[in-house]
Amino acid sequence: MLISAATVVLMYIGEAVMMKGDLYRFGTGWFFDGLKAIALAPVDILVVLISGAVTWFVLGMARRFAGWPGKRTAVIAGAVCLLIFGAGITFAVQADAGDGSSNADDTDILGSYEFDECLYMNPLSSFLAMKGSMPYIYELGEEGMTVRNTRTGDIEWASAQYEDTAVDESEFSSLIAFSFVSPPGISKYKDCRRRAVFTYENGQKYAFYTMDGESWLVRMANEKIGIWSIYRLKRAE
Repeated sequence: MLISAATVVLMYIGEAVMMKGDLYRFGTGWFFDGLKAIALAPVDILVVLISGAVTWFVLGMARRFAGWPGKRTAVIAGAVCLLIFGAGITFAVQADAGDGSSNADDTDILGSYEFDECLYMNPLSSFLAMKGSMPYIYELGEEGMTVRNTRTGDIEWASAQYEDTAVDESEFSSLIAFSFVSPPGISKYKDCRRRAVFTYENGQKYAFYTMDGESWLVRMANEKIGIWSIYRLKRAE
């Protein structure tokens, strides 16, 4: 049991080394977020414990019953493992082939959104984005984005250029003009993509990202200032 658990821990250590201190994340929330002191998340610790428990159970059964699990059971178990291995390789190849830029179907992100949380605000801004101060509905359509102020009724429109481009940490870090400000970390997300760029008539640009199902709206300033704000949006009710 201890050897099995130690082997899984070593696997996680190797993964953390390859990913510069982080691990692949297959979900969001406290159960999938890494703990402060270590890179492991609660789900990773559970995997370590389960691997040890399964090994203890299998070895216990083998010692208790002579000839267990038997040739037939061993062959079936081996075949299942090979099927899982093959499925994993297939999904990995398909995901790799889908990375990068493409004219992907944008219908999955079309619809109405509202403000959920401010993830980043430029230090030069005097505005504090909070739910009570953001009466906007962001409507993503095939031709562009309409921003509607639910209090005043004012409407603004920006043309859209939809895409499907995989991004990494450098997407934001290179656009933060101030060295003392840390950009929002996206290493905990598995699938990070820039899905659209919206342009107003005055040249103001916004970019729309999806982070494992989360929706981020990034407002760009000029080249010297970089990113002005990053809002997390949610589907409007």
